Amino acid sequence: MKASRAPIEIPVFDGEKQYIYFEHSILIDMLAYYPYMQLSIIGLFVVISYFAFSSSRNAEQNQVWVGMSKETAHQLGTPLSSLMGWVEYLKTSKVDASVVEEISKDVSRLETIADRFSKIGSDPKFESVSVMKVIDQIISYLRLRISDKVKITVMYRGREMARQDMGVDTLNRVVDILDDFAEIDKQANMEGRRLSLILSPK
Repeated sequence: MKASRAPIEIPVFDGEKQYIYFEHSILIDMLAYYPYMQLSIIGLFVVISYFAFSSSRNAEQNQVWVGMSKETAHQLGTPLSSLMGWVEYLKTSKVDASVVEEISKDVSRLETIADRFSKIGSDPKFESVSVMKVIDQIISYLRLRISDKVKITVMYRGREMARQDMGVDTLNRVVDILDDFAEIDKQANMEGRRLSLILSPK
């Protein structure tokens, strides 16, 4: 107690002194920390309120996206039905069967996309499938819809424009390396600072 508070000095008879030692009560000590505790509780309440509001707002936005995706799937249904009818009509007409088959694949692809849109926000259902089978289907679908040609470009920078023959030599070496797999579809030509040629498979 003597170390925490300076004692009160009281003079008495004949120059003698008496000392009164004291300290604050527990209540006063608690009141000294009360503002800090109050501010901490208020800060914690603000943080919790912020996260609760953010979570509620994100949930609302997710519901909007779910609604929009389901509406998109619904709107895709009408033209898809029409396309399916046209595919059936083409099957009975004198049209190349391979063309009708590719159109059917595209319509089936659109059906899959519309179905995925309609399932957004729903609980997923897991299915066991063969990865190789899915990859083969993707490759066969894309093979007829993307180009199999490759464009090779050499870019000249600064003074390299004075040595365009080096770019031509580089392209010729690439063509020689790929000679067993590809052939020149379009000869090399300059496009600004770029020298390009196109290869196609043999």
